[in-house]
Amino acid sequence: YRQGPFVEVNCVHPQGEAGDWFSRAQGGTLYFHEVDELPAPLQGQLSHRMRGLPAGHAEAQVAGPIRVIASTSADLEQRVREKQFSRALLAGLEFLTVDIPPLRERVEDIGALAARSLELHGFNPHVLGDDVMEALCAHDWPGNLLEMERVVVRLAVMTGGRCIRRDDLARHAPDLAAGNLSGDAGHVAQLPPRVEETAIPGPAQQDAPRAAHEGLHDGLKRALAYLKDHAAEPLTLGDLARQAHVSQSHLGFLFRSELGTTFKLLLQQLRIEHAKQLLRDGQRLRITDVALQVGFGDLSHFEKSFRRAVGVSPRSYRRTPDQ
Repeated sequence: YRQGPFVEVNCVHPQGEAGDWFSRAQGGTLYFHEVDELPAPLQGQLSHRMRGLPAGHAEAQVAGPIRVIASTSADLEQRVREKQFSRALLAGLEFLTVDIPPLRERVEDIGALAARSLELHGFNPHVLGDDVMEALCAHDWPGNLLEMERVVVRLAVMTGGRCIRRDDLARHAPDLAAGNLSGDAGHVAQLPPRVEETAIPGPAQQDAPRAAHEGLHDGLKRALAYLKDHAAEPLTLGDLARQAHVSQSHLGFLFRSELGTTFKLLLQQLRIEHAKQLLRDGQRLRITDVALQVGFGDLSHFEKSFRRAVGVSPRSYRRTPDQ
């Protein structure tokens, strides 16, 4: 199989049909990424192709065997019970299952994985100081390897490739220095109309942002302007206060007194609105990628927060965005 073709199918937006995939992968490997996202009709086609063939393999009509591999972060048994995944397809894929533990349970691998991530992006793998490595190992990494790669590469970029020290974390990776902001926001509250009108202007307001902020404290105006453009980044109330040129305690007071909410709730609402836009636009993004792109490091937390705020799951919203 190593000498044969490697065909990857993005199950969120699959191109072609099962017959096409098997034809292209003859004598090689056919890989289904996020197989739980595969639409039901294609699940049926794939199951039919695999049925009755040697366990763990599928064969095209003419050529030799094909190795079939599928990955998922979902509980497929649960999806079957919810009638969202084909039981026959699950049976065909279950010949050999490999469970990969989350990164927080593989602390001994973090050093090598971080070094490899830096090498892949052209940086010296030895720029991580011992104290920074200690912080990497202490973090729980809800976004697993992808999150860690983004963090260490961002640190390398922002520090110009020099040795990264612990004091760099507070500026460029505050989650490592002071805990994960998105991980401790446990709920999304319904915000008062003034917050929605002020912080998330609708189409009619885009041409008049000053009017949307009329009457607010100048420091709060600066904070909202910065927050709107940087909501997907790791951000704390202290970071925002520095950008707004006010104290952290005073900015927290302004959020409560003038907007009737908190910084964390508003930040989460902005991220949910951004996610809705990405899902509506039909971009070829996995749900995991949407979560990471809008600022959630934990897919499970994103899905729960989205459902609580919108009333449906991200997958359901993608299918019927007008609900």
